[in-house]
Amino acid sequence: MRQEIIAYLGTVETALVPHNLKRERDSITGRVAFWEAANPKLKNLANRLGPDQQRLRMAVHARIPWPMQA
Repeated sequence: MRQEIIAYLGTVETALVPHNLKRERDSITGRVAFWEAANPKLKNLANRLGPDQQRLRMAVHARIPWPMQA
């Protein structure tokens, strides 16, 4: 087995990832910016990822949850 980097999805400041009540607005803003940049990149990778695309998206979501509407 060998690893291959096929795309860079982006970054988000680690302090913004956990739900911290003092910085909740910053957390939402940071995660929205990340997902707005990452979604088009994931769509472009659909031909390379195939059926693993949803699994990859959920793995990223586990680290950087996408913001949900109230």
